[in-house]
This record gives sequence, structure tokens and C-alpha cells, in this order.
Amino acid sequence: MKWIRGGAIGWTAAVFLLVAGCRNSTLDVARVENLLEDQSILIQKYIDGIQMAGKLEDVTARMQEYLDGIHRLTPDINLHLDTARRSGNTLTDPQKNALARMISLLRLMDFLVQMDLQRFGNHSRIAEMQTGLVEAYQQIDVSNLPVEEERIRQAYNDLLEGRIRGDGAMANLSRHMGRASLTSKLKITMRTIMQLGEAVDQYVAEYGVAPEVESINDLHLYPRFAAYFRDLILKDAWGNDFYYRADGARFWIASAGSDGEFQGFDQEGVYRDYSGRDLIFSGKRFVFWPDFRRS
Repeated sequence: MKWIRGGAIGWTAAVFLLVAGCRNSTLDVARVENLLEDQSILIQKYIDGIQMAGKLEDVTARMQEYLDGIHRLTPDINLHLDTARRSGNTLTDPQKNALARMISLLRLMDFLVQMDLQRFGNHSRIAEMQTGLVEAYQQIDVSNLPVEEERIRQAYNDLLEGRIRGDGAMANLSRHMGRASLTSKLKITMRTIMQLGEAVDQYVAEYGVAPEVESINDLHLYPRFAAYFRDLILKDAWGNDFYYRADGARFWIASAGSDGEFQGFDQEGVYRDYSGRDLIFSGKRFVFWPDFRRS
């Protein structure tokens, strides 16, 4: 049975038929995947619309379209969530994975809207939208679902980090989110490296040479470095240690980037495709870095 959206039958009859067809069955992975695509299209359209919005009324218009989309999808979402609850512990791994992806999309929907409400929330019209969105989310029951939180968390991280493969709407959304996440982590890492570089510069100004250490973490261990590096972060945004090299007063600080595989200090230049690429800082500037203006 295909999804019925609107038309002569109408929403009430469509939902009745869907419930009747699924009441005694377990979670249908294929139908859930179709709904995931609908959710992903809605989210991507919202992201694109907000990014293109030039005025407050444009923002509220995009939020209203998004709210209408949530209302449209809510019966289908609740149908599958109810089916999952009835299935209980009999769900298979593929079914649990599909359910986890659905919940991860719901969490992303909520997260994106909350972020935009923080940006625009000092306007009365935005406050009205917030009330409408809260009420809409309250109509979706995610309680007592037979899926582990760890599985949901993994699905959410896969979505945000661009690890969902394929050519569908959810994969496209994941690539978009992964690109945004990568850009954010690169910028955070560059800022951290610059702060570390400033501290090394101060040390060089005082002693004439850069600190000679075997590991970047030694900057926290040895008392003679404490005044300069005690409060600084020595890991990149992916949780990996920075790479460090010194030669007299010269020094290099590097991050292995998103893939964690460092290709060496001899890299130089600017790159546009920065997935898995390294960052290298020397002296007072980056010598190998991404050009975000051209991405």
C-alpha cells in the first residue's frame, strides 16, 4: 500500500487505512525509509530557506512552511512510532536502526529550530512561531520506544558528521550537515592553534628559542612551560593531539584534520576541498589551510 497524501480520499481516510494496515504488523522498514526521505526534504528546505532569508518576515515565512510540514508528517511519524512500541523487543536490528534514524531526524529538527530561535527570538512574531513549534512537537510521542539511546546517539552523530551514504534526501542532508560540522571544527581548531602559536611566540620572545619537546603534551607537564601553556588546549576539535616541531626560534603546529592522519610538516598552500586535510601553522600564520571563501 502506498502512502496517500491528500487527494479525494483525504487525510482522515488515509491515516485510517494506514493504521488498519499496520495495526497488527511490525515496523515496516521500507515505509520508514520513505518517511525519512520526507523528513530530510523538509529539513533541507528549511535550512536553505533560512540561509536565504534577508528579512525577518522571510524568516517567519520559512518557519511557517516548516511548521506546516511538521503538521503534514506528524500522522505518519506517530503511526510508525506506535507500531514500534507495539512491536516491543521483537524489533530486528534493521528495524531498530530505521527507528533510530527517525528519532535522530526529529532531534535535528528541534535543534535547528532552537538555534534559529536563539538568533531571532527577541521578536514577537518569532515567539509566536516558537509556541506553534512547541505545540507541534508535543503531538509527536517519542516515549517508551524499544531502541537503545546509544543507537540513537550513533545515528544522530552519523547524520551530523556526514557519514550517511547514498543519493537520497537523507544522504544529501547528512553531507550538508557534515560539511557544516567540518567547517565549524576546522575554524575552532584554527583558533586553538593560533592561541597556542601566540603562547609559543611569547616564549620565543623571552628565551630566544621555541620550546623543545618530544610531545605537544609536554608543554603541560614541564614547570618551565607552565606560565605560557597551562591554560591552553593541546587537542584539535576532533580530540586528537596537535603535532609540534621546533628548530631554534622557528616552530610548527599542526592538526591532522578530520581523518586523524597527518601527512607531514612539508605541506604548504591553500586548499578548497578540506575533508581530511591537515592544518599547519608556523610563526605567526598558517602555511597550509582551507580557504573558506571558496568552499
